[in-house]
Amino acid sequence: MLALQISADRLYDEQINLCCSVPSAAERKAQRGFEVPEEIFAGWAKEQAGLVYADHLLVRVRSTRPLYGLKPRERSTELKDCFAVKANLNLQGKSILLFDDILTTGSTVFEAAKALKKAGAKKIFVMTLTGAEENWKNGEDD
Repeated sequence: MLALQISADRLYDEQINLCCSVPSAAERKAQRGFEVPEEIFAGWAKEQAGLVYADHLLVRVRSTRPLYGLKPRERSTELKDCFAVKANLNLQGKSILLFDDILTTGSTVFEAAKALKKAGAKKIFVMTLTGAEENWKNGEDD
């Protein structure tokens, strides 16, 4: 939790209006019975950081195949335009903290942030639990 506390201290200066998690594919959520990023971050965001956590702000508008084992370009193609903000929500001028469990290539959070920006969000900050090193080496795509 130390890393979360350090990150939270930095975020207070940014005036985050609300936070949300990247939604899992429906099939994977059904298998697990919960959303992994929400399970990791929602309690901390509300109780420790004092942030407004918006349940289900983002939705998946289509299913995607599992990303494990895909190359960076394949991930990007698979995720293109798969997220949207829940209908009738205006995020105009808001600063949002977006949570995900793993940052591998950044494709997932990029697409999720794109949907938030399209709904009017001014700034998007991303917090993940961990990252995968293998896709960052030497800028290699393939």
